[in-house]
Amino acid sequence: MLFLDTTFRIRRFTPAARELIDLIPGDVGRPLAALARKFDDPHLDADARAVLERLVPAEREVAAADGRHYLRRVTAYRTTDNRIDGVVVTFVDVTARRHAEREVSDARTYAESIVETLHEPLLVLNPDLTVKTANKAFYQHFRVEPAATLGRQVY
Repeated sequence: MLFLDTTFRIRRFTPAARELIDLIPGDVGRPLAALARKFDDPHLDADARAVLERLVPAEREVAAADGRHYLRRVTAYRTTDNRIDGVVVTFVDVTARRHAEREVSDARTYAESIVETLHEPLLVLNPDLTVKTANKAFYQHFRVEPAATLGRQVY
């Protein structure tokens, strides 16, 4: 986490922030733009300004130099008397989630390619017995179009 004042100077930071930005205790008071970042995020400064102007949080997924991916969020920092006094930037490691999403996508693509290579007509049904997908052999054999098949009940 990074705590920035309204001019985007470092107010505080957590030790974990050092994984993404070269920070030392002497950096407190320095502008964020002057620090070396270990991630690609050309929108960070603009998002921080937008959060201060509109008070609407901003988030983006950013890639770090080490190949990890983070969900970067910028939110307004409110004092105990409910005054906006800067922004808080948080980074959540989403690398494992991205890998899992990619594996699911790859498995889906692989399964779909198997279905498409079958020479026999094949339907994949949803639990309510509506057609989820059909292979090319099904459309050719029954002489129907996807628009007349997908989403319809099998009977």
